Amino acid sequence: MLGSLDMGSNTSSQRSSLATASGLGGLLDEVEENTIAQYASVVERFSSHYGRSKGYGHSSYSAYNLAGPPGVPAYGDHTQAMVLRTYGPWWANMPSHSLPLGPSPPSFISEDFIDLVYDEPVFPTEVRIRETYHPGSVVRVLACNCYNGELPSDLVRWQILWSGPTQSLDEPKIRNFEPKLAKAEFATRLLRIEFNSRQAQYYTELDCCELTGVPAKQYPTQPGAALPEAAAEPEATAALLRQLSLEDKAPPLERQISGSVDSDMDGLYNGYFDYMPVEIWLKIFGYLDFQSLCASARVNRSWAQACYEPLLYRRVNLQPFWTKVNDATLDLLTPRFQHLQSLDVSWVGSCNQVTPERFKLLLEECCQRLRSFRAVCSPLVNLSTLVFLNDLGDQLDELDIRACTFSYEDDSDGEGDSDEEGDSDGEGDSDGETGSDRDGELDASGGNHREGDNDGAGRDEKEEGRSPPENAPAAQVSSPLTWDLLLPPKLSRLRRLNLYCTNITNEHAEALIRNNPLLEHVNVGDCRLDGTLICKALGECCSKLQSLDLWRSLSFSPAAVLALANGCPDLVELDFGWLKFECRQDGCFEQLATKCTKLRKLFLTAVRSERDEHLMLLAEHCRDLEQLDFLGCGSISMEAVETILKSCPNLVFLDISFCGKIRDAHVETWKVKYPKVCFKKSFS
Repeated sequence: MLGSLDMGSNTSSQRSSLATASGLGGLLDEVEENTIAQYASVVERFSSHYGRSKGYGHSSYSAYNLAGPPGVPAYGDHTQAMVLRTYGPWWANMPSHSLPLGPSPPSFISEDFIDLVYDEPVFPTEVRIRETYHPGSVVRVLACNCYNGELPSDLVRWQILWSGPTQSLDEPKIRNFEPKLAKAEFATRLLRIEFNSRQAQYYTELDCCELTGVPAKQYPTQPGAALPEAAAEPEATAALLRQLSLEDKAPPLERQISGSVDSDMDGLYNGYFDYMPVEIWLKIFGYLDFQSLCASARVNRSWAQACYEPLLYRRVNLQPFWTKVNDATLDLLTPRFQHLQSLDVSWVGSCNQVTPERFKLLLEECCQRLRSFRAVCSPLVNLSTLVFLNDLGDQLDELDIRACTFSYEDDSDGEGDSDEEGDSDGEGDSDGETGSDRDGELDASGGNHREGDNDGAGRDEKEEGRSPPENAPAAQVSSPLTWDLLLPPKLSRLRRLNLYCTNITNEHAEALIRNNPLLEHVNVGDCRLDGTLICKALGECCSKLQSLDLWRSLSFSPAAVLALANGCPDLVELDFGWLKFECRQDGCFEQLATKCTKLRKLFLTAVRSERDEHLMLLAEHCRDLEQLDFLGCGSISMEAVETILKSCPNLVFLDISFCGKIRDAHVETWKVKYPKVCFKKSFS
């Protein structure tokens, strides 16, 4: 099953290949060289994952599991794999899903990524991605010509080695995905793999990523330099696109207005376009994405004037162009951003393409009227950025800094953390009934699976991920001290707050929530926060709350559920995945079902105290439910699920994986009887 992959070491044996097969160009056509194959040694950065962000060897299903050689023995659901956080179209069909800030090019379909670092810089000839469960989500592979700030901003380059559509592959077997790579323009030791899992039928899992190429040391050049032949023969199309990309050379708007333009611009008009009312051409050009505006500015004088109008740049989405944005780009854009209200710099700034100083200057010059700020997994989010955003006070209504980390090495579990699977609040297993279930791996019957027995597939955090690679650095996390400097918070009118996979402290999270009573959508998943504290603050202060994601919060209790039920009656989405609490204690679940009747999405992943009576309450009071996740709830019966199916006509998604009382025959019957519902039932 493992094919030719080496299970032994991080750098596999050298193998000889002709340079003509490598695609490196004329320089190597007449020379036979040795290529080397190696596995990633470091996971540098990632946008999301199913596991918990505690570093190498600490968590099942973690992104850090993608470092090192193969570790998954066969196709199926295995804790040693890296697993993406979401799949399918369902997550995007809920109110918590944010629409793009401004037009986005159809060619950009990436939704997640992971950056992998290799020990030896090579000119890539082959990339082999080992997909071990529901493959087909890889959509782009990119390489960078530097790592860890080796080059100044204007010399950092990313090359797309391969791009393609997302796929849905039904055949249940491991896929060693080997896309046909473009000709390498430089040596690299940093790869980015981008994903789109909208077509995936279930969670995508990956085992490792092998990079093969010609060692850069065989061609001594400056860091990031390309092979002479590769640099001398750029494809005409690629050269044109670079010319028309962000570095457009249209004259500044003030020179256009004054009539002082270069001679080659004289006489370039567009018929009656000059007589079109400004509202019309603003409407037309408003449909263009950011790069299309830059290219359109080169058509003629009238178009240049239209495309430079600052009113077109009130909502700017730079994420699709993250490979192109650097300090020089921001210099060109600053004059256009005078009316900026919404800014998305997600993924922007990798490898020091945008320096912190230049981004700080952009914020100070152009973002005083900012209302929405998104910077998913971006190194541009640092202390100065947070201080600036905090000073916006009652102006900002959306803050999304998912998966943002600061340069701070932490060998501990973070403030307030305890044993990963322990009940730190001391309230969970009050009756002792569910305690043993939580210590082992979920199996098909909902009971225990032997610790370390990887033939079973349960999603459980007790079994750790694979061992860390040799010499792996400590995981980079946010410093708790950084957040403390922002107390008290000045933001007061937030409606959307997404802090997924950050290391915000309990104190600051509570203060931020209590200071923003208009909050409607909150995501604090994988933040290692006290879930009870957060829910009490939301219940007491945020009566308009519609969605809450508490995925893998630490402490949680029935009091938290009661606080939400009593204080947030408009709740539409709740994610209680991997939380530990007793559903029957204090009547908390009954209160939730009877008071939050607008629920459309409820995820109770691995909440093993879930019982039939709770499903009956949902069926009676929450008839608008569309998405339900009972993965790992081993005590629920076929009859209770049948009641849900009969009572909730809008139901389209139901995950009953690892529910031992529900057999495959039941599911097959339901698929015929309820064709609108997408049933998920996975074992291994």
